[in-house]
Amino acid sequence: MHLTIIVSFVQGSYSCGACPPGYIGDGYTGCLEGNYCDLGLNNCHEDATCMYTRPGKYTCQCNDGYAGNGVYCGYDTDSDGNYGDDCDNCINDPNPDQLDNDDDGDGDICDGDDDNDGVVDLSDNCVFVANSDQADVDVDGVGDACDNCVDVSNTEQTDSDHNGWGDECDEYYYSSYKDRDGDGILNFADNCENVPNSDQLDTDGDGVGDMCDEDKDGDGISDTSDNCPLVPNPTQIDLNGDLVGDDCEDDYDGDGVDDEFDNCPKNGKYHTTSFKEYISIALDTTLLDAAAPVWFLADQGKEVHQLADTEMPLMLIGRDYFGPVDYSGTLFVNSDVGTNYMGFVFGFQSSRKFYIVMWRHKNLNYPDYRAGIKGLQIKRVISSTGPGKTLSDALWHSYDTTDQVTLLWHDPEMRGWEHKVAYRWILTHRPSIGLIRVVVKVGGVTITDSGDIYDTAISGGRLGIFQFAQSNIIWSNLQYTCAERVNQALYFDGVDDYVTLNTIQNLNLEYSFTVEAWINLPNNYPSTKIPIICSINAELCLYVENGVLRGEVGNNVVNGTTVVQSNVWNHVAMRFDAQKKSGKPNITFEELESHAILHLTNKGNIK
Repeated sequence: MHLTIIVSFVQGSYSCGACPPGYIGDGYTGCLEGNYCDLGLNNCHEDATCMYTRPGKYTCQCNDGYAGNGVYCGYDTDSDGNYGDDCDNCINDPNPDQLDNDDDGDGDICDGDDDNDGVVDLSDNCVFVANSDQADVDVDGVGDACDNCVDVSNTEQTDSDHNGWGDECDEYYYSSYKDRDGDGILNFADNCENVPNSDQLDTDGDGVGDMCDEDKDGDGISDTSDNCPLVPNPTQIDLNGDLVGDDCEDDYDGDGVDDEFDNCPKNGKYHTTSFKEYISIALDTTLLDAAAPVWFLADQGKEVHQLADTEMPLMLIGRDYFGPVDYSGTLFVNSDVGTNYMGFVFGFQSSRKFYIVMWRHKNLNYPDYRAGIKGLQIKRVISSTGPGKTLSDALWHSYDTTDQVTLLWHDPEMRGWEHKVAYRWILTHRPSIGLIRVVVKVGGVTITDSGDIYDTAISGGRLGIFQFAQSNIIWSNLQYTCAERVNQALYFDGVDDYVTLNTIQNLNLEYSFTVEAWINLPNNYPSTKIPIICSINAELCLYVENGVLRGEVGNNVVNGTTVVQSNVWNHVAMRFDAQKKSGKPNITFEELESHAILHLTNKGNIK
């Protein structure tokens, strides 16, 4: 193909411009396609093949038997394609994932003892968890150290709801034990039963979680006096007098990573973001013909691609557990096709219980269900069924579904995402006070901000990503950092204690809002009205009367049906949804007088 650019300046004369990018020559003699492969004008390795893509563009692909990026290729004995022999941790065994459980330099596929516990894998009842004693209480062939039902025989280790407990003992554990603090860890396994601590951090390994351990590092010095509360230092040496002990001066948690590079400087278990260890969850088990997911991770687990074109609603959930956390990432649809959901997950405790942030391009009805609406949505999932058509329908639907999904916030501007635009999300989650906030930016410009919303139903959990019938999504630059626990509470001794709230108008309750509290009523509490949260003129009031929860907004009263138990911590809430009432973000006081929803959760007896 010959191309020239002619630019006329004066009638009867012309000048030839330069060849377009990717073409070789000049405007007078002609422009030829710049096939740098044929012309030898490429930087491909001698053991690679140059692949012409378009004028001036090419790729380099290592030849069979070699591995690398095409510019550099090394001999690849096992032909696993990604790693040459010089950097392959299993030279003779294909292992493109390069997994190395015990970090001994030998990949798992060619390591005879993957957990380095001195028991070879062929005889080890916990191949990837060190357990030299090989204890196996239920004699099911799975060691106690890695058995998801320690007391109940279950060789298959099936865990359908991904909550960490095998199906064989789920019913037994949940009927016999409670999760008093709501952190997703049942009491019998919780190292801090009364304080939420999803990460179960136990620095000194004494069986008492750090959240309720007064001497976290076990050095005999109380944390209130310890200048290194997470690093044993009985001498308390502090040469520079900055009140931080020398033993933890630059590494507060003693995990070997300096604080400036540590994403969790007060948690020795985590120090970098990575989703390399994950579980993949299909949320609709009835879609038997849907393509299976193909996950590809890059950037050391900080970037995720899902390569299959599938209708299946999917989650990829990471290994690490969090209480208070900041979680951010970039969403990008790398095509011009698709209108459906993408997003992320936090507070994951099981495939029945998690928070999800989801966003779609255009409005669309699910084939036999309700509409999926544009606009970023924050939802709480507490599903009575778990993965299946009922849950997937509820996720698609952009409002509440009883016993499945509760919509916490929906962007009132109903903005849809656009193809090939990079969106940066920032999540703030402080479960101790129920704070959730999601901000989305394009470049440095904020396009969506949920503001502070509050929900205390899930007290932390794991993080992940989500897609529903949308292909070519890239989640990149994923980052999570541990945050400080926030404590905001009022303690009443029951004697003339109260706090006065102003009127609805002065409180500026012009949008959707929630009022909530934790209450513990005494035995034989009275049947008369017991105020919990009320404005000064009682136009807004949440209270207990005749044993049930009631709420008032203006002249309207919403009545609960569940009896509020005594001597039990109950989470009570009343939520008003402005969007359901008026369809607009700003409302008048008169419009507040309906659409209130009561919520009551019992958190178990206090020991």
